Amino acid sequence: MKPIILSLICFFLSIAAIAQDVDKAMEYFNTGRYAEAALEFERALPALKAEYGENDTAYYAYCTTLTTIAFDRCQQFIPAEKYYLMARDVYIRAGGTQDAFYGIILNNLAVLYNTMGQYESALPLYLEALQNTEKALGKEHSNYGVSLNHLAQLYRTMGQYDKALPLYLEALQNTEKALGKEHSSYGNYLNNLAVLYHGMGQYDKALPLFLEALENTEKTLGKDHSEYGVRLNNLAVLYRTMGQYESTLPLLLEALQNTEKALGKEHSEYGVRLNNLA
Repeated sequence: MKPIILSLICFFLSIAAIAQDVDKAMEYFNTGRYAEAALEFERALPALKAEYGENDTAYYAYCTTLTTIAFDRCQQFIPAEKYYLMARDVYIRAGGTQDAFYGIILNNLAVLYNTMGQYESALPLYLEALQNTEKALGKEHSNYGVSLNHLAQLYRTMGQYDKALPLYLEALQNTEKALGKEHSSYGNYLNNLAVLYHGMGQYDKALPLFLEALENTEKTLGKDHSEYGVRLNNLAVLYRTMGQYESTLPLLLEALQNTEKALGKEHSEYGVRLNNLA
């Protein structure tokens, strides 16, 4: 699960002139240098707070949220939580809880808690984010599908498959209508639904979804993207579960190679691939 960034980058470029730190932070963020971006954003926050005030949702809260996303991408969860809570509080103080971006902050904070295994903290945030998105943007908006997918992910992690399944199906339908089948998000939701069916032991339903998700990811993101390695791995694990080892091995080898190139040997996903191959 990944936090929603939406059009933050494009929006925030308009205020880059406020401080040189912001300009540097955006450059680092856009090039994936998240550790450096987090520090630059953090350095810029006092200037933005002084310029616009601590209740400002247009600039200060946006910068605070980008700071959290940068820390989150570096898996620095403690500072990420701190700044998500700060951004949320700005909207609460400003009376902006009906704003769509408030729902994004709630969703991203819930994703963080989910990653940290704090499911009891994540659940009410996901539910509130879903309600916010429905009111602010409507059920036809792609962000509503994102919120549905994240809530489904949590229920799946908690083993509540009966609650996860209808949410995944609705998220997939939403994304097909809002973005089309050629969008990478559609492939992501296909994969997630397939993982659920795999967990439920419904391999006949999982297999075609994994295959379609792999094809979608190859077309939309390319074979060099780390998500392509995820799709290869998940399909391989299903084949392994089904006892089809001759189909499993080449997929695991390709997934390992992909992850090494895309993320490096020091990334935790590389360890996962090694373990599955072993």
